[in-house]
Amino acid sequence: MKKFTQLLVAGLMLGSAISAFAGPDWATIELARKAKQTAYVQQQAEAPASAAASAPATAQPAHDHMTCPPPAPSKQLDHGPRATTSPYITAKRQAEYEAAQQACRDAGM
Repeated sequence: MKKFTQLLVAGLMLGSAISAFAGPDWATIELARKAKQTAYVQQQAEAPASAAASAPATAQPAHDHMTCPPPAPSKQLDHGPRATTSPYITAKRQAEYEAAQQACRDAGM
């Protein structure tokens, strides 16, 4: 009985440890990434054609459009040695936000 219990415990340990060695399916990930990229390229190719057909002749370019007031920058609570944001990035976002606010004030919007 002791031998059977040892074999059962060893089998359960081995069965649970096998999943730790399983890795991501890189082939599936690459296929999904390529499909997403081709869909994006097709969307970008269709977007200018459909926008030109439906836009009136006196429409302004999209880069001249400014939303006032600009959306406030989000301040993420991200700390630690591997933080995705840094004080530099936060200060840069704040400076861009203030510049956009000043541009709105200058435009009189």
